[in-house]
Amino acid sequence: MDLGTSHPLTEPLLAAAQAHPMVVVDASGVTFADSTFLNLLLRAHGLTELCVAAPPHLLQRFWK
Repeated sequence: MDLGTSHPLTEPLLAAAQAHPMVVVDASGVTFADSTFLNLLLRAHGLTELCVAAPPHLLQRFWK
């Protein structure tokens, strides 16, 4: 997930975050994530309770 690949997730995730008190993101298939993806998660977390399910090791160190 980077600037070039995170766009399809941005609108649906932020819309869900505005519409629901809790949103779960399945991150099990993420093999790469740069600051674009992490910033998107933080934006969503500011709008709702966000749960990142099955985060790969690369996300675990940032999302604790």
